[in-house]
Amino acid sequence: GKYSVTDGLSVDAQSKAYIFGLAGGLSAAKNVGIGASVDYEGINITTEAYVGDKVNVDKAGSITVKAESIEDITSIAVSAGGGKYFAGAFNAGIHDIKVDTSAHIGNENATENDEANEANIGTTDTNDNSTVGKITIEAKDDAKLSANAGGGTLQVSGAGVASSLGAAVEVLEKNVSAYIGKANIVANEIDIDAINQGEIINTASELAIAVS
Repeated sequence: GKYSVTDGLSVDAQSKAYIFGLAGGLSAAKNVGIGASVDYEGINITTEAYVGDKVNVDKAGSITVKAESIEDITSIAVSAGGGKYFAGAFNAGIHDIKVDTSAHIGNENATENDEANEANIGTTDTNDNSTVGKITIEAKDDAKLSANAGGGTLQVSGAGVASSLGAAVEVLEKNVSAYIGKANIVANEIDIDAINQGEIINTASELAIAVS
């Protein structure tokens, strides 16, 4: 398509994921008690904002292409076990997350000879000035992950075992890209930013008590 914009052209894509996971296990038995819990979060998120191939913008005050992804994920896994001879509590909080965030103009994979599919942004007027002002391309990902695993056991016997195990596991893959692909661009200013930030908090707490 062909576009002429007096003021500004803006292309925005945004995704927000707010996830709370809770898993719990409880066991009480006369002889052997085992409590177990697992909270698993498997997430794939793709956010993309772009001015694609074969797009012609001959005039615009400004052009903004912005992609933003926000993830706020909390996982809690708690278990408890009680028994006379053996008491066990086993729990895990696991995140397996893949996030792709991209903002771009033109096709990154286009070949050098693929001129028919180029994006054409801006030109010069009769005074040799650009017909496009500022171009801003920004991709941003902000992730906050909190995994909490806790367990407790109580064993009462003359010869017994109390065992409590917990784990908080994070598998996080984030790809953030901002770029200009196959395109012809004439502009007064171009600003390209890729921002990847995040916070991960893992907590594993266990309590085992044996009374003889």
